[in-house]
Amino acid sequence: MPWRAVLVDDEELASRRLARLLRDHPGVEIVGTAAGGREAVEVVDRERPDLLFLDIQMPGMDGFAVLRAVTHMPTVIFVTAYDEYALRAFEENSVDYLLKPVSKDRLDAALQKLDRLGRRSRAEGDDPMGRLDRIASRIEEFAGASRASQRLTVKLGDRTLVLDLSGIAAFVADNKVTLALVGEREYPVDYTLDELETRLGARRFFRTHRSSLVNLDAIRELHAWFGGRVKLSLKSGKREITVSRNRVRALQDSLSI
Repeated sequence: MPWRAVLVDDEELASRRLARLLRDHPGVEIVGTAAGGREAVEVVDRERPDLLFLDIQMPGMDGFAVLRAVTHMPTVIFVTAYDEYALRAFEENSVDYLLKPVSKDRLDAALQKLDRLGRRSRAEGDDPMGRLDRIASRIEEFAGASRASQRLTVKLGDRTLVLDLSGIAAFVADNKVTLALVGEREYPVDYTLDELETRLGARRFFRTHRSSLVNLDAIRELHAWFGGRVKLSLKSGKREITVSRNRVRALQDSLSI
């Protein structure tokens, strides 16, 4: 019998993408969806699924609150946009998770793991609520380290400017200098794009080309360009960013297009 699954995510595009990927898995039957925490509790307790794909960061009632409120506890795969620090909380407590945007390969691996463990994957005597509390506690601990890495410093003569990563639209390599694009301003930084890509890890920065790294949240429009490439217009500034042909599909997946 297939796994009876419920999908919970307040982002419609993310939920639709996951549902589309699950169509390739006949061993999973979607029996319900929910766009928020309170709706999720109702759907889970009504449908009593075997498997729950659960977003964590939702307004009002987050994923942890959902699990504390349900009377039926299915096997859970968390779907999260948390960065690499917080993800350690899931790894250390043996909980499956999918990092947004969900990739086909990672979803395949998670479902294969579930099949190996079997439908009753929780060991006898395991305390799922105790495990949940451990995860929440560890996420808060790692979040402190994560917040400390959300900034980048730029030296301007005898001044040091502190930039919030969320405010940086892109990094571009220009004449052997790496520039951080912030609004209409461009600041030189002491990192190569390769170093920045490694440093930023799982955050929402995407390598569009060997000479550019773009904040996905800063993209305003995508324009088809010749040679199978794409041009990006940003929400601020006048620069356009080129996406190489072999990176276009990955970018579309990252934006859940």
